[in-house]
Order: sequence, then C-alpha cells, then structure tokens
Amino acid sequence: MHDWEAGGRRSLFGGDEYRRRWRALQETLRRDGIAAAVLQQSRNVLYFGGIAVHGQVVIPADGEPTFLVQIDAERARQVSPLRVVTSRGVGALAAALRDCGAGRERVGIEKDALPVANLERLAAALPEASFADVNAAAYGCRMIKSPPEVDVLRRAAAISCALFDAVAQLARPGLTEIDLHARLAAQARSLGADGLMAKRGWNDRTVEHAWLVSGPNTAQVSGYWLTMSGLGPSPARPYGPTGRPLEHGDLLVYDVGTSFHGYHTDQARTYVLGRASGRQRRYRDALVEMQRAAIAAAVPGAPLGAPYEAARAVAQAHDLYDCFMTRASYDFPYVGHGVGLEIDEPPLLSPRTDGVFEPGMVVAIEPKIIVPGWGGLTLEDTVAVTASGNEVLTRAVDRFELGDGAARPRRDRDS
Repeated sequence: MHDWEAGGRRSLFGGDEYRRRWRALQETLRRDGIAAAVLQQSRNVLYFGGIAVHGQVVIPADGEPTFLVQIDAERARQVSPLRVVTSRGVGALAAALRDCGAGRERVGIEKDALPVANLERLAAALPEASFADVNAAAYGCRMIKSPPEVDVLRRAAAISCALFDAVAQLARPGLTEIDLHARLAAQARSLGADGLMAKRGWNDRTVEHAWLVSGPNTAQVSGYWLTMSGLGPSPARPYGPTGRPLEHGDLLVYDVGTSFHGYHTDQARTYVLGRASGRQRRYRDALVEMQRAAIAAAVPGAPLGAPYEAARAVAQAHDLYDCFMTRASYDFPYVGHGVGLEIDEPPLLSPRTDGVFEPGMVVAIEPKIIVPGWGGLTLEDTVAVTASGNEVLTRAVDRFELGDGAARPRRDRDS
C-alpha cells in the first residue's frame, strides 16, 4: 500500500507548508500591484491547492485563498487546506474575484496555460479588470524548495536509483528496447512512482517517465530540449524506445524522470553491453569528468551558467567540444535545468540565464556527448543546492559495462 492510500488520501504536506507557499506569492502580488492571482495550470493548482483536480486557485494579495473546483469538490475538500467551493464556470470565478476585491483591479493569470477563449469570457465578465502574467511569480515560489519538498525528492530519488540497479539485472542482448523499457516501467510503478512526467506546455502535457535507447539510436535527439529520445515506434510517436533488439557492444542510455507525489527527479546513465571499446571508454571517462566539474560549480552565489562553463572547459580539454551538447548541430548552450513538480523547470543552467544559485534550488545536471551517425552518451543526476554547497540526491551504483565480461562496478563517484 502506498502513502496515498495509507494516509487517508492526504497530501504529504501540512497546512503550514501551504500557507508558506501562498503567502510567498502574496508578497509578490503586492509588490507588483496585482489584486489577485488565478492559477489553473495543474502543477500550480497542486502546489498551492494540494491536489491536481480541475479548477482554479484564487489567491488575493491579502486574505485567504479560495479553491474553485468544477468536478469532485468533495474529494478536494478531503485533501486541500484551502476553502473549497464548487465552481460553475467563469461566472463563479468572476464572483470569487469580486468577493476578494479584485473585480475592478489587475488580475494575475498564467498566460501560457489560460486559453484565449477563457480569458475573453473572463474579461467580458469583469469589464473593468485588467490582466497581467503571474507565471514568473508562481515559478519563483516553486523554484526554491522547502525542506519537506526536498525530503519528497529524496524519496523519488530512491525509487530512481532502484531502477538503475534493475537495468544491470535485466538488460541483455536480444531483448528489445520496448521490452526492457516496459519491464522497468512496471518496476517503477510497483516501487511507488507516479508513472508519468509532467512537462510545462500550453496543453499541460504529461509524457512517459523514461527514455530508453540503444546503439545508433542514442544519437537521435528530440524537441524536448536535447533529450536523447530515440526514434520511437512510429511517426505518430516519434520519440522513445523501438523494437530494435539490443546487441553486444551497444551503448544503452536510460534517462528517467521519476515522479513521486508529483515531485520529479531526473537521472540518466549510459551503459555498454559487454566490454567497452576504447572510444566508448574515452568518451565516458571525459563525460564523468564533465559532470563532476559541473556539479562542483552548482553552489550558492555562483552564476547559473557556471556548470555549463565548467563542463565546456572539460570538453574542450578533451577535444570534444563539437559533440558536447550537440553544439555543432544546435548550438544551444545549457547543461541542466530545474526540477520539481515538472520535469523541466527554472532555472535553466545556461550562460544565457541571469541569476545565481540559491539554497533550496534543485537542478538536474546532464552533460552529453553526441556524435551523429555513431551514438551518444549522457550522465545525469539531481542535485539540491544547500547553504554549504550541494547534495547529490540520485546516488546510484555507477556501472558502465553490463553483462558477460563486464568489469566490476565501482561505487558512486562521490563515495
């Protein structure tokens, strides 16, 4: 039985944690002259309201929030610390905004999540109101994780690390990418993982929790940043594992976004089935050095682009800069991203991103070496920034060679 059933369908967090969240947002609303925020994107609803049901969380600049729920309001009342009201469309939302004094003021909305048609209806119901984007404000609250949030991320990390232990037991020549992916996905669910990753988008999409690719497919990148996504089973699903059988000598990449109670860690390893070739070993050793340098640079006060610059310097020293993060093909300078209630959150770890690391940020650091026509390697871990430095949450056994003739694995590189 998982926590959700055993805990009486309650959130893992108490009321004090939710009050901390919406009060932090209220400070930003008052500073920006916004009378109330309307949050309806599911991850924001979960963060501020405690359950990702269909509805809107209305947070006034002063006073108590209201949770408008269109369906299953009783279920929301069992979980949410907020006052839950059954909603009947835009009229109920307009009434809630008038009740908190925002009917003729600036109202904050999520411009990437609120459909234009819905905004037009809300504007018609509140003709004297104006509207401003609160995406940055909501993300600003979510970007700094509280100690209870980091504890949940540690639990997600433990599930993730167990999956990488399973790869060594299950991967073998002859098994297809899809078969291995399916066996690992079933194990993830049995360990308590949510089974899907949440990705920000206008349509609030969720995707499969992992990519598993092998051989030349490891050089195929997707539109999900530069994820090594493989070819997928069909043009209707052009990313992910295929029916390709694993072969001796293959590179095998497993990239997992493990979500537990909505909180994601991001972790990836590259393996070789059997003994590694000299080229595979050289690239992998350089990749380990890149990631060590990048993680060491993710400390309080350092620029958010520092991990990229550190990894890039190592790539240049090994004469691998042109295949570092597919620079020659895409020239998009980043080496990681924030994680939390979505698999990709601010901050983006790029020299193009302003700002510095702060305690409470949790990021995924993922250097890659990708050679078109040959293959690719990646190494990714989730790292929590602390007051004194950082903590690597995803400490799996660090293997490279799998199966017959493989060298004995060493423990995690930091142990």
